Amino acid sequence: MAIFTIFIFFATVAYAVIALFQWCAMKESNHINRESLQSVQRADVYYAGIRADAVHRPDGGFTWEMSCIWENGGPTRAKNAISTCNIASLTDEEFRNIDFKVDPHSIKTIGSINHGLPFYVGYGDEPPNFGADIKNGFHVVYWGWVGYRDIFEAEGTKPHVTEFCVELNEVKGPLDAHGKTITSQVQIVL
Repeated sequence: MAIFTIFIFFATVAYAVIALFQWCAMKESNHINRESLQSVQRADVYYAGIRADAVHRPDGGFTWEMSCIWENGGPTRAKNAISTCNIASLTDEEFRNIDFKVDPHSIKTIGSINHGLPFYVGYGDEPPNFGADIKNGFHVVYWGWVGYRDIFEAEGTKPHVTEFCVELNEVKGPLDAHGKTITSQVQIVL
């Protein structure tokens, strides 16, 4: 009877050791599967372009509202997103040593950016007279960024950040003698 009890004891210990190794392997397998799922299911926000809209004023003139277009190419939504877009005319020296400072008033809370839907974040103030600035040799630069999290992020982790910077090279359309756009029918060339 004692030999049988000792045999049962060692069989139980051996089974517990085997079960422990199986549990560790299963835990590692689940971790790999979760990482794999997250890597293909993440939100992927990218800069998709600029939209320039002529906003008509009550006095009959108009101003330009510049918007950057963000799109989410990932299959899940980007959440807790904030974005900023800025425009400036820079001299050659400023352009070579560009410092993309952000006007705190230009930061906008978006909330979420859904898959497959473009999202526009506008530059609220009238941008500089970019038609004249380009003709006078300035570099008209439009830049911005979006910070966001995806659905897999735990609190305390760093958000994803996507940045862009483009230079406006030409304004096609009716301009006055000073290079100011005189109609909303112009085309901005990057």
